[in-house]
Amino acid sequence: MQKRQANRLKMYEAIKALLNNYKVLWSNFAPVAKVFEELEALLEEIDRYDQIATTISKGVATGKNAQRTKLIDLTIEMLAMLCALEAQSAGKKIAAKIDYSRTELVKMRDFNLQIVCKGIVTVATDEKERLEDFGIDTSEIEALKQEVDLFANSVPSVRQAIATRKVANERLKELFAQTDDLLKNQLDRLMLHYKQLQPEFYISYKSSRHVINYGVRHKKGKSEEKTTQTDSTEETTSNPT
Repeated sequence: MQKRQANRLKMYEAIKALLNNYKVLWSNFAPVAKVFEELEALLEEIDRYDQIATTISKGVATGKNAQRTKLIDLTIEMLAMLCALEAQSAGKKIAAKIDYSRTELVKMRDFNLQIVCKGIVTVATDEKERLEDFGIDTSEIEALKQEVDLFANSVPSVRQAIATRKVANERLKELFAQTDDLLKNQLDRLMLHYKQLQPEFYISYKSSRHVINYGVRHKKGKSEEKTTQTDSTEETTSNPT
């Protein structure tokens, strides 16, 4: 969820809490009761889609990073032994490129990393007999191969997860728009009913309809690159007067 959305959500929740506190005043007023029911439903759906988007974001990042790190670790170990093997070989050299650094592997895109690591598996398989003298047996080569395959197979899953997260974020935009519309075109107008009858309730509502922009960065000007973090308040344009 974006910071601006999170700040608006705080405002929605403040409205819900206020209505709960003054429920005795509107419980028998059907129009407000209907709006409150719709507001609760929207907030529940916002929470559900936010959890989907957040869980997927964290899961994709954590799982992918862990898998990449493990693959790179195993590949670096194999490369070290292959380089040592080549250095000690007076006659037979290894034709393929094997002098990749960790930094190079880390910076590679997923597809390129997959290709390079697969190539290292091929080289290690070709040199498996000579690698035995360097403490590398068939099981370690197979372990690297399996890790390459796991990484390759995870790419479609990651893409699917990203697509699901995108759908969830799009749905969140729709839900925020619906909630804004509900407050602007219904509740703001219905609250005018209480302006004279229950001024404390009305004033509290107006106060709750402000959005506090916690953590939102604003540009100072076109010529200035620095931004400042503010805790300014933003009043919705359709507050009742």
